[in-house]
Amino acid sequence: SLASKPFSVITEYVPVCLVIDDLNTLREMERENDLPVNTICSIRWIKPLERRVPNQRTAHMIIDFFRLAEANLAIKNGLLMLGKRCSS
Repeated sequence: SLASKPFSVITEYVPVCLVIDDLNTLREMERENDLPVNTICSIRWIKPLERRVPNQRTAHMIIDFFRLAEANLAIKNGLLMLGKRCSS
């Protein structure tokens, strides 16, 4: 059978110091937000890193969730990212 398509959520004003190319980051995001383990399938910045302005502190990202329920929770409640509440 085909794998189901992930549910993408745009999250705003995420601290740019977040390391996005490490699976441990995904697991830490799940812990910080009381989500089940392996809920988040991937994260990526919307704007390429090379297009950031100097000293930029936050950026928008896309978070892909495996399940609709957790994606909807992120939209409803926002997400904690490195201790900062970010809107989704």
